[in-house]
Amino acid sequence: MELKKNSIKKMPKRDNLIVALDFPDYNSAKILVEQLGDRVTFYKIGLELLMSGNYFDLIEFLAKKNKKNVYRFKIL
Repeated sequence: MELKKNSIKKMPKRDNLIVALDFPDYNSAKILVEQLGDRVTFYKIGLELLMSGNYFDLIEFLAKKNKKNVYRFKIL
């Protein structure tokens, strides 16, 4: 299969860095997001935050700050 030059979408440079929010609680994750400010736009939310009970609060917080996020859970 041959790829055409314009068929691959380039990811904006600001999105090249994905910061892992592997914290046990919402407040720790929120503090890091606020400290990084506009330097980071993409975050990974881990299993610990899902289990913390404030998972959806964090998603809402990131959305209000126009941040992108990805969820990654490994359950063994």
